[in-house]
Amino acid sequence: MTVTKHRARPATGRIACRLVLASIAVTAMAATARAQDYDVLRGRCASAAAAEAIRACSEIIALNVEGEASLAAAHFNRGVAYAKERRFDPALLDFDEAVRLAPSVARFWNGRAGIWIAQGKYDLALADLDRALRLDPTLAKAFHNRGNALWMKGQLDAALQAFDRALELDPQDVDGLASRGQIHVDKGEPERGEHDFREVLRLRPDDAAAYIGLAYVDLLQKRYDQALANYNWAAHLDPKSIQALQGRGLAEFKLGHYESAVAAFAQALALDPAYAPALYARGVARVRTGDKAGGEGDIEAATRHDAKIAATMAGIGISP
Repeated sequence: MTVTKHRARPATGRIACRLVLASIAVTAMAATARAQDYDVLRGRCASAAAAEAIRACSEIIALNVEGEASLAAAHFNRGVAYAKERRFDPALLDFDEAVRLAPSVARFWNGRAGIWIAQGKYDLALADLDRALRLDPTLAKAFHNRGNALWMKGQLDAALQAFDRALELDPQDVDGLASRGQIHVDKGEPERGEHDFREVLRLRPDDAAAYIGLAYVDLLQKRYDQALANYNWAAHLDPKSIQALQGRGLAEFKLGHYESAVAAFAQALALDPAYAPALYARGVARVRTGDKAGGEGDIEAATRHDAKIAATMAGIGISP
């Protein structure tokens, strides 16, 4: 009887197969982890606090793994983060790159326009906003920025039209309401301004700037006690608001409380010692209290900072 011997299959083949499968699994897990990490980066780039957003966007830009659309969005988001930190030069570079990579995206042009406005380059802003609104005629933020640029150029009627359209598209644009209110006041329409400021406070009850706007309307309407109350509340909400402290001083002055006015103007000057309106008004108030030498010194100092300050303050009834 012949016995046939079968050779056993080497174990090394099975081991190699398992190693290949394990390697594939590890690679897939690593790819999934990288994708998850990238998603986290993308989320931080888009919505984190400014410093963290800048870091995340910068990493996405350095990796550059998703093409031009993703790269443009990362530049845009980093530009927004730089702008929040008032770092306008690097913000402008990022917005330049965003519009170069994705010129058909309206919000990128609007973003760059915001930087031009911050830098006082209103015609450049308006050109970018025209481009944005051709791409998306419903972009409320572009109409808002258009209103700001026109306002800064002194084109009040056109600015009002832009803010009206912005608010039609986005009735919750609280900053737009506040800006429109101030433009109405600048145009000599305090009642309309008051309406907008009150609507701001309905939407955002602790808005110090809206209380300052209301208080200024009260001053114009000679409601000095109400003006003082509104300026005091604005200063409570924002103790570092030089406008609230200056306004408090103006209201006290109008009420004939000259010592209190001097104290309020001094508080404003503690925030900015070169603030000419507070220097001048404190000087006039000090003269009214009998401190002629101190008052004249303040008035002289204010005039050195702003040669037109006497005319400006006379326009609101503050003169020696």
